[in-house]
Amino acid sequence: MNSDRQSDDLKGVCKDAAKLFKILSNPVRLEILCHILSSKEICVKNLTEFLGRRQANVSQHLAILRNTGIIDFTRRENYVCYFLKDKNLVKLLMEFKSTVGKGMMAGRNSAEKLAEGY
Repeated sequence: MNSDRQSDDLKGVCKDAAKLFKILSNPVRLEILCHILSSKEICVKNLTEFLGRRQANVSQHLAILRNTGIIDFTRRENYVCYFLKDKNLVKLLMEFKSTVGKGMMAGRNSAEKLAEGY
């Protein structure tokens, strides 16, 4: 019976991870998260400038990230600023940036670099 519980727990973890990876699979959302990670907190106005996208588009992506609990916001006078809420995701994103950065610095496709050991 303990084995059945472990199997159910694993299925739940995998299901949650798949949802997270689906959210992170969008390049715009991933770029938003990396900008937030670099700044600790960033306002929508700055994000739209960095991304070169309309505010409506950026706001849609921010809403998805906020509704899933990945980010949260605070108001600063007339600005809405976002920050990463999930500390485990911060660690994951830092590792992602480090891995992708190393792959780019080596002049190789980061996907190739990740797949080397498989």
